[in-house]
Amino acid sequence: MKRVSIVILTYNSQNDIVPCLKSLLADNTPEKEILIIDNASRDRSVEIVRRMFPQVRVIENATNRGVAAGWNQGWRATTGEFVVFINPDTEMAPDWLEQIKAAFAEYEEADVIGIKLLYPDGKTIQHGGLYFHPNAQSYHRAAHEEDRGQVDTIEPVPAVTGAVLAVRRSALECFGGFDEDYFPAYFEEADLCYRVNAAGRKVLYVPTAVAVHHESATLGTESAAYVRLYFRMRALYILKNYSLGYILKQSIPYELRIMRHWPPMHRKYALLSWISAFPFLVRRIWNKLLRRPGRPYGWRARGQHAKE
Repeated sequence: MKRVSIVILTYNSQNDIVPCLKSLLADNTPEKEILIIDNASRDRSVEIVRRMFPQVRVIENATNRGVAAGWNQGWRATTGEFVVFINPDTEMAPDWLEQIKAAFAEYEEADVIGIKLLYPDGKTIQHGGLYFHPNAQSYHRAAHEEDRGQVDTIEPVPAVTGAVLAVRRSALECFGGFDEDYFPAYFEEADLCYRVNAAGRKVLYVPTAVAVHHESATLGTESAAYVRLYFRMRALYILKNYSLGYILKQSIPYELRIMRHWPPMHRKYALLSWISAFPFLVRRIWNKLLRRPGRPYGWRARGQHAKE
């Protein structure tokens, strides 16, 4: 039986981690290991896990290393052929892990698998695959719709959310894991999915595996801190992955068209993100003209995935 590693990143997660771990331990998949990477929680997250779940391994970080670095630390400290990264505010349905393993076995070209996520009412879709507008603004397919089976087909998608993200270890090793330039959070999973697709492999949405996602994020999705960070990471994602032609002909014009419909705070931080990114955009254009391999935002080296 293939061994599966589950990595959970915690940060002040004491209110979520108990139901998450109970749902994981209720699954009877053999040869399964669970590792918690704690990013310097200030609450009782680690104490609760060690007291209630002594069979779960915990690594405590002295500082908050961010999502990408925490996930990289986690998969490198585990042994599974498949690594599943899970948010602590999720509760897994029965047989979810067997469904992921079966999909990896059937679809050998798939390096990343995401699953169907429901809101806590258990009938409203939160995630049916991650998609992007031309300006890289992300959206979840079928989000907020009642689940009537409209996203029940296994299929390739541009990306999947990091709330429950399964990745082949071979892909993590080949691509160097998650790009830690996305600090402290957002777009790190989208970036990995982009690289997987660009290498000719597949990101697969598997709706037969299901979880409830409570979305108890540290930053509220309407807070200034969230909006500022989201737009900054989005600009980083665009500059790293989109061609200059696409940025100039599609991303920027699309942004200008829809910006007038946004709240003032969103417009403010979107403009600031583009202003801060402008020097890197100029550098890319200059390097393109001189035929140099430009690397804006401290672009990290990427592996080339060998096709089987």
